[in-house]
Amino acid sequence: NRSAELVAISVLCIVAISVSVSLRLYAQSLTTNPWKIWDSWLTIMASVMAIAVASFILYSVKLGLGYHTTRIILEDPEPPRKLADIFKYAYIQTILQAASIMCTKLAILTLYARVFGLRHHDRFFTYGLYICITFTSLLGVGTTIEFITQCVPPPVFWNRVYLLFPGGAVPNGLTEGYCMDQLTHLVVPVSLDLANEIAILVLPAKVLWSLRLPWKKKLALTITFGLGIFVTITNIVRINIYAKIVNGGDIAWDDIDAFIWTVVQLSVGIICACIPACAPLLKL
Repeated sequence: NRSAELVAISVLCIVAISVSVSLRLYAQSLTTNPWKIWDSWLTIMASVMAIAVASFILYSVKLGLGYHTTRIILEDPEPPRKLADIFKYAYIQTILQAASIMCTKLAILTLYARVFGLRHHDRFFTYGLYICITFTSLLGVGTTIEFITQCVPPPVFWNRVYLLFPGGAVPNGLTEGYCMDQLTHLVVPVSLDLANEIAILVLPAKVLWSLRLPWKKKLALTITFGLGIFVTITNIVRINIYAKIVNGGDIAWDDIDAFIWTVVQLSVGIICACIPACAPLLKL
């Protein structure tokens, strides 16, 4: 039973996201109007979707998420309805997850543009910023569409579990349709996302070290903007987990780590996007 683990991590992530975004907005209000800044709105959008993902996980725990598939089915008065509901919410989570990650990365990139300027003398940074914004937008929209259409029609995604329980009444008889290969559907988008994150991470390095500041301040700024390395680490963990899920047999139990690391990645990304914007708090 890993339900307590799922609850603890989901609640912790909701609190961490709420606190970090609140501090960010307060810090920005000390120097400007945060509601007129694009990266503030993008961060808020990412946070709302990330909290929704964590909330869906908490509700899924009530349905049995955290147990082995067999136990969920045996304790269900109308099997496998609860298991189907868990995967229905998982379907929604994947869509919200893709959109949240896109908004978080765009928030970081628009912060770069606001802090360093789109017309910076460093052409590598300027062109790199345009390329990253374009690629991030295309990847985010593309991944969101891919998750929406991972099964056609979409109800096949969660109604497939009825095939694991012979005799179960399938709603409207809907189990026929097409679903993408799991390896393509899971590992490929996350791998592209990883490459995108690395590009965003290294983009401001040259500009930071060209600033006329004491080396200690340059180092502090580099560390602050480099906190995204933690997001990259969580993404690497997710790729490994997804690769294992493809070969797993206990669909509910095998997916637990994926649920956990998804909400962790969303939270860490938002926190890392908020920390640089909280700099005015250091002057209080």
